[in-house]
Amino acid sequence: MSTQLRRFLAPVLLVLAFVLTACGGGEPPAPPTSAPIQSVSPTPTPTAGQMPTLGPTAKTGWKVELNTLESGRTYWIAIPTCTGSKSCKPWLRYPRKLMIWLHGVGQPEVAANAGYNMRTAAQATGGDMIPVFGVTSGAGHAWDADLCCVFDGHIDELSYLDAVVKDAGQRTAIDKDKVGIAGASNGGLLATKAICTQPETFKAIAIWAANWKGRCDKAPVVIGHWHGDADEVMKLNGGPFNLDGHIVHFPSADWLKGRLAPGSDFELTIIPGATHFETPAGRLQEMFVWLDKHLDQ
Repeated sequence: MSTQLRRFLAPVLLVLAFVLTACGGGEPPAPPTSAPIQSVSPTPTPTAGQMPTLGPTAKTGWKVELNTLESGRTYWIAIPTCTGSKSCKPWLRYPRKLMIWLHGVGQPEVAANAGYNMRTAAQATGGDMIPVFGVTSGAGHAWDADLCCVFDGHIDELSYLDAVVKDAGQRTAIDKDKVGIAGASNGGLLATKAICTQPETFKAIAIWAANWKGRCDKAPVVIGHWHGDADEVMKLNGGPFNLDGHIVHFPSADWLKGRLAPGSDFELTIIPGATHFETPAGRLQEMFVWLDKHLDQ
């Protein structure tokens, strides 16, 4: 893999950097597969339409699992846990929103990275959204999102995402009307392709420095897009970029805005001075909160 392509992958470190900041810095210990993770935020006070109230003796947390699909592909998921109270049973049965995080090219897909990414999402959204960390199928840790970043052969990523949603719903209570995707760079490209081609499955997406040049008028969609005006890869106004000898013509950040089905919501936030490789602190948390809100609407 070339130095240029490795630099393109830099956004993959955005989430990990944010997590380390949120946790006070330092090297986090790797959470073991299928082991409970201590809750990082208090259980939200429920109101009408929200999850059931927990008793005072209830102890909640998250269990991180690496699950294997029938296809042989895998994904990480954080499943809520609750012990110490009869109120746990209805609380665990409450159907939660589901968010799939799709990383940029090359991000480590190991327990430490996946676990802390999902913890950050859970912390930002108050605990009523199930976080999933997607896992690619190749050694290069890249998603096939048409424009990039798999240039040899084809990978059916949409079938993979469908299988993840189905499998997750068999392991914990999921509200299948409130499934969303968050993604950065290459992962954001796939997130956009997914909602444009399968709006019946995905209600909303939140993406950093990404786009997709394809039809997106099948049904109304909800897209939140954050983009730096100094992005040198996917330029704000679009243009070509050389990835390992492959010239990719990325569209402008607002390319989809006038090409969506009536009733769609496209929100573009331009970040002054932000590049493709660096994001201001707090933007990822902002994306997670935005997605959580729009899945409820």
